[in-house]
Amino acid sequence: MVAVVTGAEQQYADALAAAIVASLQRDSPCGELSRLVIRWFDRPDYLTVHALGTEQERDVRAGDAWYPLEWPNKDREIDRVAAVMQDDALRRAVKQLAGEIGEDGWPWDEQPEPLVAAARMVRELVVLAGIPSASYFAVGVSHFDLRRKVLFPEA
Repeated sequence: MVAVVTGAEQQYADALAAAIVASLQRDSPCGELSRLVIRWFDRPDYLTVHALGTEQERDVRAGDAWYPLEWPNKDREIDRVAAVMQDDALRRAVKQLAGEIGEDGWPWDEQPEPLVAAARMVRELVVLAGIPSASYFAVGVSHFDLRRKVLFPEA
């Protein structure tokens, strides 16, 4: 299990997971939720969030299953993060965490612990919120420039 080591990281993870789930409640993908990918860049506020529904996944090539810029709904989903980042608790958490990690941001050679923690929570919160999801629903976290990812549940 990945440990979130600071209060600011935990606050960010909690707020990000809650904001993502709230966005899914307001604007869910077509069909049951099958995949969600959090693509991160270098700062807590510089990311994208992409959701894919079962009705859309049949148009995704198997090799592109975890690369949301190859999904048929990429243009629509690229805007999801704007709604997520409107959450007041998340904006406060971003500000606090950004102050902790400084201008250099997260190292590119490892997965940021708060994003991994948020991904784990999203799975649980989707179920608790009653969002229709496929039995195989999974969440992925990946750096925008790397083809390496962390999946939950672990595949």
